[in-house]
Amino acid sequence: QVISGITLVILKWNKVENYFDRIQIASGLYLSFFLLNHVIAVLRGRYILKMDTNLYYGAGVMNMWPQKLFFIPYYSFAMLSIFVHVACVHRLKMEKFTGLPVATRQSFMIMGVGVLVTFLVIFKMSNLKISFSKTAITK
Repeated sequence: QVISGITLVILKWNKVENYFDRIQIASGLYLSFFLLNHVIAVLRGRYILKMDTNLYYGAGVMNMWPQKLFFIPYYSFAMLSIFVHVACVHRLKMEKFTGLPVATRQSFMIMGVGVLVTFLVIFKMSNLKISFSKTAITK
């Protein structure tokens, strides 16, 4: 994935036509960066640190200070990049079937779902909390 993606970036770099091409390249580059770092971290955790690299391995660093300052954005951008990348490809593929305005609207909807899903997953995994005061709820 990483090698084919970087090859596509090199081929497409000078042929950027619109905003969607730019964000598709940016999201693809971030996914390449993330996947390489993620695989290295998991292999390091499993074989060098002898840790179980399950979901709690990733969630753990999102709950420790000051690591959370890096890892919450790091994982958030990775999740958003997946949705943005899929949305850009969707727009490109659906344009011939639905027309550009509909394909663009659908792409923005996919990105919107990505923002919501990313927020909910990161919110839950990082133990972030929203507190409402009792007076604010009763008024």
